[in-house]
Amino acid sequence: MLNIEEKSEKEKCTMKLNGELVATDLDVLKKRVHNLISNGILSLTFDMSDTESVDSAGVGFIAATHNSLEKVGGVFKIIGLSKDMHQFFICLRMNTHFTIESK
Repeated sequence: MLNIEEKSEKEKCTMKLNGELVATDLDVLKKRVHNLISNGILSLTFDMSDTESVDSAGVGFIAATHNSLEKVGGVFKIIGLSKDMHQFFICLRMNTHFTIESK
């Protein structure tokens, strides 16, 4: 199960994702991200320091979130990745599209 803690200030938002970023748990997160972008958030950060795993749907969702923000001139960032997850995102070359930071 994925738990989401959200902190917003003006056009910036950080979402702390606790649990697994997998297909079965993405619906709520998708709706929340869509609403944030629709309501003017231009800087979105996912804090994944407590994210246990990410499946292919989660990776696709991350890419789509970046693309949605880019279309409106926004910025996407991921922080708090474990060393293994950080290396995984580098292997996928996601670091060439947006900022990723490990713990």
